[in-house]
Amino acid sequence: MNLISRLPLYRGAAVLLCAPFETLRPALEVAGQKLSNLEIVIGAALGAWVVGLLVQRRLPRVARGPLLSASALLAVMAVSALLAPAHQREALVFMGRVLAGFSLFLLFADLGWQTAWPSWVIRAALPAGFAVALLGLLEWWSATAISPLLSRFQEGPFYASAL
Repeated sequence: MNLISRLPLYRGAAVLLCAPFETLRPALEVAGQKLSNLEIVIGAALGAWVVGLLVQRRLPRVARGPLLSASALLAVMAVSALLAPAHQREALVFMGRVLAGFSLFLLFADLGWQTAWPSWVIRAALPAGFAVALLGLLEWWSATAISPLLSRFQEGPFYASAL
């Protein structure tokens, strides 16, 4: 497998690795819209995926059932957001986030048609899961020592009462 054929894997892996570590403060502000580090990674992954589809001159491979039902839901949400009598801007922002989530679904569904799906998902998700578990254990063990690192991702320490 050469570098070009691995690019879809890297895009998906980048999203999976960054997902648990979205910062509280925005990393970038564009046209009044504040973007977190995760939103930037998702945008870059989606942009690269769309460019890849254009270069390959193909549409994403997705099962028709989920595609049609999600498209109908998105259409209803778009009309609702556009016709909202109050808080239209917030409704449109929400609609944009739902659309980004649906686009991520398309990216991962399309990626599933191209690769050995379970193996790459596990290889990408395991390091992120281990990092989250390790940070959680370190916070439980010594919240004051790890809190400067975690302050970028949470407002205060998280305490699990079951421990």
